[in-house]
Amino acid sequence: MRNAASVSGLVEAFGSRPGSEEFVFTFFDPYAIGLGLAEEALALLEREGFHAVDRRFVHYTQSSIEAVYSPNRPIALDKTWAVPSEVYLLESSCALILRTPGRSACAAFKSLKGSADPSKRSPHHLRSRLQAPTRALSLMHSSDDTRATLEEAATAFDPRELRMLLESEGRPTRRASSTVQQLPGAVVGRAWRPSPMEFLVHLRLRLAEEVELVAPWPEELIAPWREAANELEGLRSEPLASREVYLRVVAREAALVDDAVQAGLSHPRRPGMFDYRVEPALAATVLELLHHPALYRETDLTRLIGPLGALIRNAYERVLLRSALQEFE
Repeated sequence: MRNAASVSGLVEAFGSRPGSEEFVFTFFDPYAIGLGLAEEALALLEREGFHAVDRRFVHYTQSSIEAVYSPNRPIALDKTWAVPSEVYLLESSCALILRTPGRSACAAFKSLKGSADPSKRSPHHLRSRLQAPTRALSLMHSSDDTRATLEEAATAFDPRELRMLLESEGRPTRRASSTVQQLPGAVVGRAWRPSPMEFLVHLRLRLAEEVELVAPWPEELIAPWREAANELEGLRSEPLASREVYLRVVAREAALVDDAVQAGLSHPRRPGMFDYRVEPALAATVLELLHHPALYRETDLTRLIGPLGALIRNAYERVLLRSALQEFE
């Protein structure tokens, strides 16, 4: 956070000043920007009466993101929502000061965005419309009240800028509409926004392909993947049911994978999803781990997270993996 005295003075001057409640601080995380979702979200917010009065890109550090999250929930590695601290370290976030005249911006934004938990939000909520996949990958953060808006905004904006903005009663800055501050195009791509369980099914399929599990694959191994993929696509809004489908398929596949492992697995040869600077046999090890149903019932998933995190090349996919596995915790 910026100079504590400056932030304290800002809160003292504007924390209860009439009109200050019309502002809310929010940011879209690198995962949202990478998927090209932030621009879509801003258009939706504009239609709901939220107007950007300032914006800037900020690359959060571990300490600055903790300044946002730690007052309410001290960050710990064994908590699902700790994953955002990893997301924000990927790339820059898009930080915004939004204004919605005549109402409490914090309360209105909270009502519009919906819960980070997919099972607790409705189709009309912003996170549902953007298909935020998990509690950990909820795409955005917004301040809870005016005091939090001022304190958290100071992690991205200079307190002097915030003071001028509030004194002007929300006159948009040049930066709010500057082409330099416009959102970039999608980094990762918009085509596929998988649910956590869809991603894990895809990951197991890719691992089997990489290590040439069997050639040709037996139908009894391919069939559960096909069945799960089709079933999970229809269960995107039902995370509990999705987890049970996934675990059922894992249990059915376990014996087949064990047989294939006993028959021998070749080292991976294809480039793409995985990083081959690590031990080549790690792909086979991870494939075996993913087929131990008991592991998913543990509260500590480091036996899976560690090896998979070392193997997966793309930083965005590593974060999606971490959040998908934490759905079981």
